[in-house]
Amino acid sequence: HCYRRELIRMVPDTQGGSLFKTGGVYLIVGGAGGIGSVLARYLCNHYQAEVVLIGRSDLDTAKRELLQSIQAKGGRASYHRADVADSEQVKQVLTKLKLTLSPIHGVIFSALVLDDKTLSFMESENLAKVLRPKIDATVTLVEALREDPPEFLMSMSSVQSLAASPGQSNYAAGCSFQ
Repeated sequence: HCYRRELIRMVPDTQGGSLFKTGGVYLIVGGAGGIGSVLARYLCNHYQAEVVLIGRSDLDTAKRELLQSIQAKGGRASYHRADVADSEQVKQVLTKLKLTLSPIHGVIFSALVLDDKTLSFMESENLAKVLRPKIDATVTLVEALREDPPEFLMSMSSVQSLAASPGQSNYAAGCSFQ
């Protein structure tokens, strides 16, 4: 037998309804950027959800504006700075959230780092930098949630794991893991 990659069309089960709950609490790792921020707005607008955004960087003007735009439309959103690959930082955030929120209904993982280089020019630091938010952070978060698991964990991975872009082999490896 030989290995062959292929995309298979998935038809979602619409009989059971959405995984998202009205008034649900959702943790979005990497939620202040790109697709995470779009999903945060969507959850607040359509499900009156409370979104907890977690990221590695400080709360800056752009993140404040994102939170304010969500709150201006009646949504509930907060930002917590943490490196999700660091188990102590994850425990601190989850402990804080348990004191103030109802159970976390879902976790959406949309964090990433890009550092494009072909393998011939890639150093171990380049590889580790890209794999950390995809692999280490995913494992750390899953372990931290083991005692009180959410209803679902969704990874925003990339089709890059199936594509053949030589400069993104490190990112493809991380996406394949997720």
